[in-house]
This record gives sequence, structure tokens and C-alpha cells, in this order.
Amino acid sequence: MKKIIALCGALCALLALSAAALAHAEMKSCTPAMNGAVETAPTQVVCIATESMDAKGSTLAVFDAHGMQVDKKDSAVDLDDPDRVRISVSLDTAMMQDGEYTVKWTTVSAADSDEAKGEFTFTVGHAMDMHATPAATETDTTEHPGGDHSIGIAQVDGKEITLKIMSPLADAELPAGMVQVRTMLDGATLGENDSHLHFYVDGNLALMSQGAQTDAAIEIKEPGEHEIAVTYSDHDHMDLMQVHVRVMVVTAAQATATSAPTSAPEPTKPPEPTAAPTSAPTPTIAPTPEASTLPTTGSGGNLWVYTFLAGLGVGIVGAGVYAAVRARR
Repeated sequence: MKKIIALCGALCALLALSAAALAHAEMKSCTPAMNGAVETAPTQVVCIATESMDAKGSTLAVFDAHGMQVDKKDSAVDLDDPDRVRISVSLDTAMMQDGEYTVKWTTVSAADSDEAKGEFTFTVGHAMDMHATPAATETDTTEHPGGDHSIGIAQVDGKEITLKIMSPLADAELPAGMVQVRTMLDGATLGENDSHLHFYVDGNLALMSQGAQTDAAIEIKEPGEHEIAVTYSDHDHMDLMQVHVRVMVVTAAQATATSAPTSAPEPTKPPEPTAAPTSAPTPTIAPTPEASTLPTTGSGGNLWVYTFLAGLGVGIVGAGVYAAVRARR
């Protein structure tokens, strides 16, 4: 019986070690709070992990709604913390306005070097709903000369402002993916009194400009007809005037099919022989698509270890049972 108890104890220890090998350092709590809100931009983000982290490879990074990194890239695990569970990064508050920010974290477990990743958001001050739909307001007096909705003229605070979408053009055919939107604003200076532009796709806010930014890259993945709208907005995110264009987004295969000839060209009479060229033309090498790789995780290499431990545990239990039966006889 004592042998059986000892063997079971050894098996439990092995199972505990296996469970520890599967553990990851996850974010337990943070300041600012995960999915929380603060009045003003904080000077740093501080997080506490569920277990000890390896200082090499464990990081925090903070991005605004436009994907711009707003931290000072000094992310570090607190080496004065004996448990190595505290990590922080400083923020460049001069780059931060009211809005939603995303914290992306990566941890490397000090116990088994397994990597874990995740993200969360927090809001600073008055944030705008990123799924808002542009709506005409009482102050929207936009006129579209000649019925061209890509250009708008409006009176805002006693000033005549002209806003125009320079590209893409109306009814343009664009490949799916990132679309470059270029605008022209006359009669006002972006950034004054926190004025800015909103860029919408099919009525959903895709991006807000910062400072004097007049252009934006927005993503449209779905093939088909889409509406791109740009509005001139005040510090309260009120859309004061708007312009828009409709475009057709196609996949790469559709674009290739459209550009391919629909019928074979008429045969032509071969040209008269001419003198051989003095040098052979340089052959054109067809571009090859870039190879893509899939991300890998750090836990796949440990699979054989878990299998070995499980098999060893089963063997120990079986040996204990066999020994007990022999003892009884």
C-alpha cells in the first residue's frame, strides 16, 4: 500500500509540473484600467501579470485610433520587483488627444519561456463612437456645385470653406485593401480650435485626422460598391460639412479578368526581316509573389515533453497496481 501511495504522489508531482509548463503570463490588472476611461492622458501604462515574466521579450505598446504608436518605446519589466510581474511603458502625452487607445502586450514566461499576446483598450476624455454615422446638422450648409458631391462649399462660423475629395475619383475601380484618400481644404486651417476631418466608409467612421492631416489610408476589404465620405468637424466631433464619392472595389482576380483581352487579336502579317540588332535586349523577369509565412507559437516544441510525461505517469500507475496485486498474492 505504501508503494502505491508513493507512486501516486510521484504521479501528482509530474502532473503538476506538466500544468506549470502549460502556464502563460497573462495581464491581470492595469493602470489605466482595461476597457476603462480617464479624464486626461496618463504619463504611463502599468500592468501586473499573473506570473513572473522574462524581461527579454516582454513588452507593452500603445496605439491611437489611427494606428500611430504613442508610447516612448521604453517598455520594461520592473527588475526591482522580486516577482517580476510588473511591466510599464511611458506615454508621449503630446501625441495624445481625447479618444480610444489600444494597448498591445507580449509576455515571455520566466518559468518555461512560453510566449503570450493580447490587447485591451482605454479611453481618454471625450471619445467618439468609431461606428458613428455622418449626419447632416443644423450647421451643415454644404452646397455641391454642378451636383458633384465630391466637392462641397459651406459657410462655417462666417467663413466660406471648400472641401474636395481629390482621390479616389467618383466611380473609380479600386483593388481591395488599403485605399488612399486625398482631400483639399480651403478657407480653414485644420487643427485650429481642434477642427479635423472624419473619414467614413459606408457610414462607419474609419479614421479621424490629426493636426493638419488632410489625407488618410483606410481599409476596404469587401468587393462591391462602397461610399467614401469625408466631413469637416469641430472640437465636439460635429460634422459641419461633408463630401462623398462612390467607388467599386474589386479583388485582384477580378482586376486581372477585367484587364485581360476578351478575344484573341487579329493575326498580323509578319514584318519584313531587318538587320540583326547589335545587342540582345535585356530579358524582363516576371515578378514572383512574395512568400508568406504563418506565425508560430512557442508551445508547439514542448508537445513531446507533455506526451512523455503523460506516458511516464500512466506507466508508474500501472506498475503500482501490478506491484499491489503481486503483494496480495
